[in-house]
Amino acid sequence: MDTPSTSHALLTINLWLPLLSTILISGSLAWLAHQAVWLATCDRGDAMRADVFETKRRRQLRASSRLYLLAEPLVDELAGWRRIGSAPTLNRIEQCLQVLIRTPRWTAREWLALLNVRLLVEFCLAVPATIFFAKTFLGHGLLAAPLIVLLMVARREMLIRKLARQADSVRSEILSELPFTIDLLVLMLKSGTTFHQALQTLIRQLTTAPNWSAHLRRVVEDVERGLPRLQALTQLGRRLNLDAVDQLVFSIRQGENLGTPLAEILGAQSEQIRDRHMQYLETVAEKARVRLVGPATLSMVAGFLTMLAPLLLSMGQELLQLGR
Repeated sequence: MDTPSTSHALLTINLWLPLLSTILISGSLAWLAHQAVWLATCDRGDAMRADVFETKRRRQLRASSRLYLLAEPLVDELAGWRRIGSAPTLNRIEQCLQVLIRTPRWTAREWLALLNVRLLVEFCLAVPATIFFAKTFLGHGLLAAPLIVLLMVARREMLIRKLARQADSVRSEILSELPFTIDLLVLMLKSGTTFHQALQTLIRQLTTAPNWSAHLRRVVEDVERGLPRLQALTQLGRRLNLDAVDQLVFSIRQGENLGTPLAEILGAQSEQIRDRHMQYLETVAEKARVRLVGPATLSMVAGFLTMLAPLLLSMGQELLQLGR
């Protein structure tokens, strides 16, 4: 049996936990309101910034995320922490952001810091509900603490994996459009169009592949800023991290060094990329077939039992009658 002191301690904890959660929520809302007032009454130091591109990027970040608009100082502070995330996690997020090529352009540390602020807000909102759930179904409010921690960790990993899935979807889109892109480039180059003009025409034609079009537009913008064409294409390969794009850039570099016409190089690469894409699709189809074996077998067994059920029931009734 519980001693009176133990019961008194449990009663005190159960009374203080909701009060503590209310204080945390009120404090977080007051902090966010203070940040909003500060953001609305100051110039954010834009006039003091020498980097015009950074100023424009910051304004785009504020316009794209209300949470960033309210908590930009906190996001900047968290982004400056050395232990905001492990190096593999930051590299993974940076690679995904480069593939998605979103506007505005988030850095990995900014994206992860904003994610942590979002989780902090969700934590404050989830505390009362989690305490109620723990007291009602688990028998004690103290069990809410590990439950909330597990939920926040799972939520953080889920959002990072969602970003990775979006990046993989963009890579798949680019792989499927790459042979068609190269074929159009070959046709335009053979007609006498320059490579830069061909890319600009191609960007206007790729209405069904907006992500691939955005990456090509980035290449054109880099070249217009004075970056050499090969260097701009090399940066494209680094952003996408695709073997097909890396091989294409390598072939273009080798062709220019050897004096081979660019149309011939792209024509050969188009056939190779198309063959690789077909092999990739066959591999995906084989994996899908293997994954469908289990559900298909289970469905067949269920259908077989459904058909045999009336027969088995009738046979069972006949055996019972014979037994009587």
